[in-house]
Amino acid sequence: GIDPQGVRAYGFSNEFILIFDSQNTSSLDSWNGSLTWPHDSFIPHAVDISDNFGVIAGFFHNATNPTAKYSPMIYLMNFNSSNHHPITVDQYQPIATPGTWQNLLINEDADIYSAKYDMSVSIDKQGNVLVGMQFINRVFFFSVNITNPIRLNYISRFTNGRSLGNGKSVAWLNNG
Repeated sequence: GIDPQGVRAYGFSNEFILIFDSQNTSSLDSWNGSLTWPHDSFIPHAVDISDNFGVIAGFFHNATNPTAKYSPMIYLMNFNSSNHHPITVDQYQPIATPGTWQNLLINEDADIYSAKYDMSVSIDKQGNVLVGMQFINRVFFFSVNITNPIRLNYISRFTNGRSLGNGKSVAWLNNG
């Protein structure tokens, strides 16, 4: 992800996180991902960064779930004012409705890249957030207070029937 001013580029993986400062091209800061993720097994799949916060979606290894090996997770991140390191301040775990086809998904190969697990995130200037997860055919709608971005407020979700693909790519359009 790149901040809106184009100054910092962030790279996220399950093992490390890095920040490249374009104004200081000799600066590439990296550290262990387990220092940022509440779940050590978190595997990022999509990110967007605004002026005040970032949202990242992915999977974590869910040892407590008897059905799903990997479960989706959405993190809200703030950025440390001195070193710009991301700090996880809130999270939302999508839970499937019992008896639905989404509830039967085991996601056992979500730790290996596959297009079926593509996700997308888009943040608008007012702090509205869309998170798309095509493997469950769902788009989530959240809001974040841009002056105090510490809560990922769930508003609604949209599911487009049983076919897959809804949520593969989400974006906010200007002027409708």
